Amino acid sequence: MKKPEELSEFIKSFKNVTFYQTMTWGGSIVKNGLRGIERRSFIDLSNINGKSILDVGCATGAEMLWAIENGAISATGIDNQLKTDVVNDIAKFLNIPIKGIGFDLDNGLPEEIKNTKFDTAFLFSITHNIKYKNIWEDIDADVIYFETGADSGMNEKKLSGKKYKATQIGETPGSYASPRICRKVFIMNRNK
Repeated sequence: MKKPEELSEFIKSFKNVTFYQTMTWGGSIVKNGLRGIERRSFIDLSNINGKSILDVGCATGAEMLWAIENGAISATGIDNQLKTDVVNDIAKFLNIPIKGIGFDLDNGLPEEIKNTKFDTAFLFSITHNIKYKNIWEDIDADVIYFETGADSGMNEKKLSGKKYKATQIGETPGSYASPRICRKVFIMNRNK
């Protein structure tokens, strides 16, 4: 396994990429991002260990790396092509089962994702950045962890429906630049 300092050095090669999420590896921060890692404290590791993960709006893959380190068997992320190129380069460098798919989420999810079953999905601060607001309805997962954007107005009632029931499990600060803005964190369990 590559050491944290090796990944930190490798990440320096990405010159024109903003690392939105703080990235960790081997228990160490390898790249500070605009957002911290607080949301991870709300995730039940039994929904990660031995599971397949989908990260919608994965940015440069920080949460997927964390999931793999916590026992996920695979992680698939979707975001714009520039970001998923970084995801795939990091996965290759670390030789880990992560795949980034470049796709415009304003149009929903790619068909290959709509037709794939995942154990756990992440939707972290994404719906306020895309036009397709109910994107979770196209996800086939047992559980979804959902973090609101600063302006989304999402709540348990808006997130719950025929497919999932949402329960608020916490709040995280906004970015380091706007820490007083709180973002709600929900777990969305598939209805039986």
